[in-house]
Amino acid sequence: MPRTTERPVGAGVPRRKRPWEEELGEYYPMYEEARSLERQGKLMDALSIYLRILSEYTPRGTVYYERPAILLERMGQFDRAIAICNRAIKVIRAGLFHADAEAFEKRKMRLQQKKNANTRL
Repeated sequence: MPRTTERPVGAGVPRRKRPWEEELGEYYPMYEEARSLERQGKLMDALSIYLRILSEYTPRGTVYYERPAILLERMGQFDRAIAICNRAIKVIRAGLFHADAEAFEKRKMRLQQKKNANTRL
């Protein structure tokens, strides 16, 4: 049988980016800047960027929710950290990206326990 040199339909044609992929190009550099600031000890500046990402986008990936939740927990802002966990759980369960919501459920329970312990003091 002779070999064909024809390319399959669509081969070599770049696929159009999905809207969330376009957004990723906008918020990932912001995330990198926030991580850099966090490493420099500029936690409030980093947190501001993380929260901006969450207010302007629905990021695909756990780190976008983990980092601000961690910083808020360190600052004793348990309600805000819990709200971020709730949002992460919601987008994971909606299937917006593949991840296990259990880690955020566990973090949320720990945050609630810390909040309750602080309330009793």
